[in-house]
Formats: sequence, structure tokens, C-alpha cells
Amino acid sequence: TTICGGPNGQGKTNLLEWLYFLATLNPLRAGKISELIRFGMERSRVSGNFLIHGAERNIAVDIVAGAKSVWVDGKKAPSLAAYFGGVSVVAFTPDDLSVVKGSPDGRRQFIDRCVFNRFPAFLDESRSFHRALKNRNKLLKDHAPPAHLQAWDITLAQSGARILMRRRALMREMVSRARDSFARIGRTPFGVEFSYCPNFLSFSEFDSATEDDLRESLAIQLAQRLPRDLERRFTSVGPQ
Repeated sequence: TTICGGPNGQGKTNLLEWLYFLATLNPLRAGKISELIRFGMERSRVSGNFLIHGAERNIAVDIVAGAKSVWVDGKKAPSLAAYFGGVSVVAFTPDDLSVVKGSPDGRRQFIDRCVFNRFPAFLDESRSFHRALKNRNKLLKDHAPPAHLQAWDITLAQSGARILMRRRALMREMVSRARDSFARIGRTPFGVEFSYCPNFLSFSEFDSATEDDLRESLAIQLAQRLPRDLERRFTSVGPQ
């Protein structure tokens, strides 16, 4: 166990901020990446050495004008997957109470961060889905003909089904551990249960669905809700 202590204003929070940013490429508390640069400076760099599977690895991030570039062992990382490669971190702050109290969007983002730590390939899968979602929503806002949406519907159904499968796999792994942990600290005869299910399926349907089943269900829902999506100008079904 490592404990970081000291008087106020000595940089304890900054240390945690940089450790989190180095491992996730997302600020822990800052609202914008540009806020991580010291006032009056034009750029910033953070780096760290990690022992992964018996080998030491150096990773670094440069921030210039609000944009970041990532490095592994002194060379620019060819992809984000190559950068992350086994480095993960878990942070808990008072702001995390918003996972319970806040909107469903926050809970989905929280689950997806956990999924990425468990399944690194999820990063590319999630990016594929959100890229297709962004393009479909743009077509909806531009009042594009329905035929122009079909190509994105195929991608959304495929990548969306994969995201749902990843989330379900994570929840199944976590539930038994959560029950054991709650039993040790809960001091109550009642147990804890939690589950995840998309709003276009019942729990029983989702629990037994294969990836092909989910892809087909998403494709059907996208087609059925197309009139509503055209009217509201955004995609109303999917893991988003």
C-alpha cells in the first residue's frame, strides 16, 4: 500500500490527476485537457515506468494546444490499443456517487470504462459504434433520404451487438464478487443484486441472446423506429 500525504497545496491531487491521465488519457477532475497545462506554459508532458508481465515499460503523453500525443518506450504509439497494452487504473472520488444519483448516460460510461479494462479490444469496438452513430445522426439532422441510412444501420447493429455482449459478460463476472463484498460490509440480512439490460429487450431475452440475436434485434428496432428518428433527428435505439 502506498499512501501520499502532506499539507494542502503541495500537489497531492495533481499527482493523482497525472497518474489517472497517464493510464486513461482522460482527466480525473479537470474539465478540459488544456487545463492540465501549467498556467503560462504552452505544453506539458507526463511519463511513467510500469512493470508489466515482468518487463518494464515507459509510457508518456504530450499535451500541446489541447491535443495529446502518446508514446511507448520513446516511440510514438501506432494506436491507442498499443499504448494502453496492460496499463489500467481504478479511481474513486466523491464525484463517482453520480453513477448512482446521476443520469443513465453516466452509468453506461462507467460500465464501458470497466469493460475496457477487462477487454482491451472494446476500445476499437466502441469507437466503431460511435463513429457510425455520429454519421447516422448527422444524416438524420440533414434530413437525408432513408436509403442513405441503411449502410450505417448495418454497422450500428453489428458493433452495437458486440458492445452489449461485452457489457453482459462484465456484469456476469462482477455480480458474484459484488455479492461477496456486500455480504462482508453490508451488515444486513439482505443481499445485493444488479443487472444490465437494453431497453428494447426483456431481461430473459437479453440473458439468453447470442450476438447474432442481438444484431438482428437491433437491425429490426432501427428499421421500426426510423420514422421516429427522422422526426426527432437522432437515433433512439442502441447501447448509447
